[in-house]
Amino acid sequence: MTPKIGQVMVFVDDLASAKQFYCDLIGIELEADLAEQANMLILKNDGCYFTIHGGFRRSPTDSDDCRTTIVIAVDDIEAMKAKLIQNGVELIGETEQSPIHRYQFVKDPAENWIEIAQYD
Repeated sequence: MTPKIGQVMVFVDDLASAKQFYCDLIGIELEADLAEQANMLILKNDGCYFTIHGGFRRSPTDSDDCRTTIVIAVDDIEAMKAKLIQNGVELIGETEQSPIHRYQFVKDPAENWIEIAQYD
């Protein structure tokens, strides 16, 4: 059996901002809104569960070198960047090219680094 990502967990302080970012701006479908019951959102994309847990604040001593990175594949990286910039999302550095994809790091509302990628 080939390994695949089964779940990604993101910890944020503001669940509503995270929902707006991941669902409305990025376009990942919301599977269940459990904000009232469990301070949590469940998203599902191509068989992978993506859970967002509210009520967590990043420590000022946390290093940006020590983080979990979520890679979100998009069809048109330039169009996605334009949409994110228009909505006040912070881009980190420049768009880079690897042997398999073009990618751009951005910050979500909880300052998690997210990689937006267009695969060749």
